[in-house]
Amino acid sequence: MTNNKPQLSIIIVSWNVKELLRKCLYSIQTHLNTFPHEVVVVDNASTDGSAEMVVHEFPQIDLIRNKENIGFGRANNLGLAKAQGTYVLFLNDDTEFKDARITQAMEYIQQHPHTGLVGVHLINPDGSNQPSVRHFPKVGDQLFYLLKLHVVFPQAKALQRYLAQDFDYTKTASVDQVMGAAMLASTRLMKELGGFDPKYPNWFEEVDLCRRVQHKGLEVRYLPVTDILHVKGASFAQHRPLKLQLVFNYSMRKYFATWEPWWASSLISLAQPISLLAALVVQIAERLGLNLKGMKAKHV
Repeated sequence: MTNNKPQLSIIIVSWNVKELLRKCLYSIQTHLNTFPHEVVVVDNASTDGSAEMVVHEFPQIDLIRNKENIGFGRANNLGLAKAQGTYVLFLNDDTEFKDARITQAMEYIQQHPHTGLVGVHLINPDGSNQPSVRHFPKVGDQLFYLLKLHVVFPQAKALQRYLAQDFDYTKTASVDQVMGAAMLASTRLMKELGGFDPKYPNWFEEVDLCRRVQHKGLEVRYLPVTDILHVKGASFAQHRPLKLQLVFNYSMRKYFATWEPWWASSLISLAQPISLLAALVVQIAERLGLNLKGMKAKHV
């Protein structure tokens, strides 16, 4: 990091993924070493030495240490409050920069004033494309997940629509929502919006943010201008299925109550007990050493 005023503020919320966080921070250091930026790490009460690693290996980084895990959105808002850059990048702790082309995404926002928020190209650890664009959730496709029908009918039209399975990741496009693993916007806009809505503990907070950006008359766009590796779900994998499902259900109810008709919200609430029963079955199976692939709450 240079001594100049930062053009980019990178906010990373982290919880118990020390080695992945280390790789993430080194990749930023490697690819953005000559670009004026700042990094704010918000540690959500990790117990694996993540915060201590940041202090000793990356003393230039601004570290916020929470006494408890306050969730993804609220933790990002703490980092946003300290951001000094013209642009802010909300970045997951299980990601790695593979190049420095994030600067091109910043230039794109500057040149296109109707663009409010940008998602970039994410790749899996094996280098393959990682789907990161979706349409806004509707009651039909979310019922597939709650009732676990996505396991039996993975090619259902409702799911294909929601997952934007025909999306071309080689082209720039206006989209409904992008994955929260790497979201870029102007810091001014994010502060005007108040960052993420704190009522979402995890899940749906980035969907809600994309909707609020568009509610202001701005576009959410996907740009294939850079490659960011995303391990995907490293922190979530540490939770039990039932706890994940409870949090997922809570956030889904909040989202539908905010953005969808009352009847859609009611249907979602009626279906959620079935999802909890399925999650309990998965948790019991795990304790017995079985693996019910595809049945966990997380479907991102």
